[in-house]
Amino acid sequence: MREERKKHPNDFVHTHSPVVERLHVGRAWYPPEFRVWREHGTNDWLLLVAFAGIGRFDTTSGSVMIEAHDLVLVRPGVPHDYTTEEGDKDWDQFWIHFHPRLEWLPWMAWPEAVPGILKLHLDEPIVREKIVGYLLETQRLASGGLRQRDAFAMNALESALLWCDTQNAQAGRARLDGRVLAVMDFISQRLAQPIRPEDLARVGGLSASRMAHLFRAQIGVPPARFLDQQRLAYAKGALGRNGQPVAVLATELGMDPPYFSHWFKRHTGVSPRDYRGRE
Repeated sequence: MREERKKHPNDFVHTHSPVVERLHVGRAWYPPEFRVWREHGTNDWLLLVAFAGIGRFDTTSGSVMIEAHDLVLVRPGVPHDYTTEEGDKDWDQFWIHFHPRLEWLPWMAWPEAVPGILKLHLDEPIVREKIVGYLLETQRLASGGLRQRDAFAMNALESALLWCDTQNAQAGRARLDGRVLAVMDFISQRLAQPIRPEDLARVGGLSASRMAHLFRAQIGVPPARFLDQQRLAYAKGALGRNGQPVAVLATELGMDPPYFSHWFKRHTGVSPRDYRGRE
């Protein structure tokens, strides 16, 4: 849906900023003559995603090109003028105006292309597919008929931003390889199952030895140790929040109860029952 525009006294086309309570989402193919100009920016954050074509984002501090697989964040109050790049075909653009939850702000500290304009390039196909999926889900939920549709849409947007954070080298760590992220996700969804090196190799698309080496280089522990860490985190959470029998929890993690108690005490120094009492 094209946003409402009116003539500016200086003959520029001025675009009204939407009134946003939580978020405002849209996607469209924009022709070469398309242009948005906001002299005072917006009162919300603006996320732009390019699926095809090329756009140019101009500010008082410089220009930023937006191509396929680019994500751009615009801070509130930043004047901007963006348009389809001259000579390019139609620009497939996805946009979200939103007010972030407070805890999102550290995840939105992307590299700054020019002051007030932050940019990520998603060159990891596995991660890009996840992020795009969550963004499209944000649009689907925001335009749906659920009574709490904006809340559902905000949750989908939160997931997209969390995955974006894995690709932000500026977040104080190396950007995680998409194959490693796929393996982490695979392990985390199969806590009760034995993890075979050949399974991880298949998920990551590498040889078993290369996958294990890459995983340890990026995560700091081998896959088997990561599985133990995930199981332990799950067990601590379950023991702390409900009265589920220890034998049932052991089964959920693929262990018999005596071994689970021994394993849990080896990692924490206390038995599962003592841990529950302490919580």
